[in-house]
Amino acid sequence: MKNPTAEDTAFVEDMLQKQNYLLALQAIADLCDSGEYSNYLKNQYLRGKYKHSKVHELIKDLDSKIVITTNFDKLYESLCHEPEYLTFDYTDTRSII
Repeated sequence: MKNPTAEDTAFVEDMLQKQNYLLALQAIADLCDSGEYSNYLKNQYLRGKYKHSKVHELIKDLDSKIVITTNFDKLYESLCHEPEYLTFDYTDTRSII
């Protein structure tokens, strides 16, 4: 994070303690340089270190019509590379329309 204030750090720590990971992560993302944040996520999650888990398989087995992910990684999407599954990136509206 770029120079977080004591208030910023306290907020993130409070959200983590309350297990409100979404708000904690959003606060961290808002406080980071977007390029550095993007590179960090790519280095952590897109470099082939991770494989899908039993949880991913269980989610797929639910056969839900829509699954929304964080898109930090492509683990679930890689599991669903089958003809009957379509994946879309919400940031690429042409792929959805």
